[in-house]
Order: sequence, then C-alpha cells, then structure tokens
Amino acid sequence: MQTINITNSKKLLALIYCFIFFSYSAYGVDKSTVKDIYIELNLNKNQEYRKKALDLAYEIALTRYLNWITLEKKEEIIEIIDSIIIKDFVSGYSIDSEKFKTNKYSALISVNFDKKKVISLLDSNSIEYIFKTGPKTLIIPLMNFDNRLILWDDPNPWFEAWLRRPLDSNLNKFLLPAGEVDDLITLNASDAKNLKYYKLKNISVKYNAENILVIIVNVDKKKNYYTLDLKVYDGLEQEEVPLEGVNFLSTNNLNKDLFNLANDFADYYDDIWVKKNIDKMNMKSSWLVEVRYTKFSEWIKIKKMLLNSDKVTNLVVARLSNKRAFVDINVISAELFLKDLISKNYIIEKNNNNLKITYNN
Repeated sequence: MQTINITNSKKLLALIYCFIFFSYSAYGVDKSTVKDIYIELNLNKNQEYRKKALDLAYEIALTRYLNWITLEKKEEIIEIIDSIIIKDFVSGYSIDSEKFKTNKYSALISVNFDKKKVISLLDSNSIEYIFKTGPKTLIIPLMNFDNRLILWDDPNPWFEAWLRRPLDSNLNKFLLPAGEVDDLITLNASDAKNLKYYKLKNISVKYNAENILVIIVNVDKKKNYYTLDLKVYDGLEQEEVPLEGVNFLSTNNLNKDLFNLANDFADYYDDIWVKKNIDKMNMKSSWLVEVRYTKFSEWIKIKKMLLNSDKVTNLVVARLSNKRAFVDINVISAELFLKDLISKNYIIEKNNNNLKITYNN
C-alpha cells in the first residue's frame, strides 16, 4: 500500500492554487478582450481566408476598443491604427464559430490585446484613457409607435435592436430583462414611462443592476418616411439623461436605424463614463502618509478607513513598525479627503503632500 504524506500534499496543493490564482490574475490584468467580431468573406481559390479574417478582426477590434476607452474621434483613432502594425498589440484570439457556405466564409472572433502595449501607444500619442468598466446597467427599451407604448409586446423592434447587439461590447455592462412572467408583473410600459421608482428598483434588484435606464424611442411615421426621437431617463436617479452628444443619421430602414441608434447611444454613454473617470484621475494627487498609533489595532482601523474611502484610489504600505506606518496613497480631491478625516475625529498634520495621521481615542 502506498503511503501519502498529507502535510506535504496540502503544501503542494496550496502552491498549485497560488500559481493558478496569480497566473489567472496576471492574465486578467494584462489583457483586454473584444468579443463578437463578425467577419464574412467570399471564398476564392488560393485565398488564406482565415488569415484574412483574423487580420480584419484585429483591425475592427482595436478600433472598437480605442473608441470605448478614449474620447478620441473615430477619424483620429483610424489615423493612429494606420500608423501601427496591429498584430503587434494582439496577445491572442479565439474563433468562437466558423461556417462555410456556398462561396461564403464567416466567423465570429474574439481578440485579446496586450494592455501594457495599448497603454504605451496611447501615452506616446498623449491620449487620455480609462480601462475601468462601468456598473451593471439594466436597459428598459420602450417604443412609442402609432400612439401605442410597447415594452414586452411582440414585436418590439427597439427591444430586438438591443438584443441583436453584443451587450458586453462596451465599458458599461448593459443588461436586458428576460421578459419573464414576473418581469411583466413587476413593470409595465406605463410604469416605465412614468419612472415608477419602486417598480424600477424591484426589477433592477432582480437583475443585480446598479443602474437602470429607461430608453424611449418615439417613431413618427409619415407617408414615405419616418423620424426617430430618443429620450433616456435614469430610473433610480429619476432624471433625464442629456443627449447632446448623440448624432444620428436616418437611412429610412427602421430595423437598421434602431440598431444603429442603440449602438450610437451605447457609445455615447461610454463616453460619459470615460470622461467622468478621466476627470477624477486628473484631480488625483499623490501623498506620503505617516500613520502614528500606540496599538497595532489602531493601525488596522486607520488602514481599513483609508482602503474604504472613496477618495483614496490606491494604497501601498512602504514601511511598518509597532508605532508608525508609512503609506503611499493616491487621493481624489484632497480637500474633501482631509475634511473626511477631520469629521472622523482623526488628528492630522499636513505639510505640502506629506500627511501625519494619529488615531484619536
């Protein structure tokens, strides 16, 4: 019978776990993924269709990605992409589906980019960016057509337009309700239009969404053409979302126009998120903090306070003893941060960007 040393096995399993965890963490941090790049090509003899599909997917993915994380115009993004070898920024790809039909090849491709190389590219072009993803946002697509308000009814071309686009193709994490029986009971079209708070709150809780947007498209049909008018409301904040940055051109094809309008709004809402976070970063300052305490439990309490502060974006402990700790932190809005410390009854001494904090019993 073979004897197994359980202690050594536990140590080995712990090491394997740590290796997997840190490998996964590094992989997740260093890469950025763009999913659902659809490519369709005509099949010709002697053509490397898969290579051509990948090259096209790389270009589309990087264009899309830079559009998400920056505030640059599409023309400026194209100029940057034309100046580089795109595959040098690609760290991997996956062909999620691949089909061959008569004279046609199609594929759905996901592309991974090396985040460090993307950062270097943007920094070298003095372009501001943000990688931080937005909160889970539930979309409620209402359509007002021929004096009829449509939400769960079939058909709802506006709802279908959102279904057709990849919901994870933006920095903001958009969600759509499934339209199950309890959804219909929880929220009807009139409730959504009138921003009934408790009903919107209930359906957002079901989908674990932090935000909820009621997106109303009004379709005014004439004899040979129609016009679209878009209104968007933040259901939890109970206020209208300004749409000055949404530029939409009609093609007089309703389904196509609704799809394009959904994409245009999603990109615009991403820009709002990017600008908000870039503005925060521009307000950020670096501080060297000396924390003084008499008991180690006091240091733990101060450290926890700093980590939980919405004004502190980064914290690194440089040196630690039984009486003092030296910490490097990044702070958004130093004035509000200091007011927050005073309100929590900490004793502070400030000298330029050096700060001393003492636990006050």
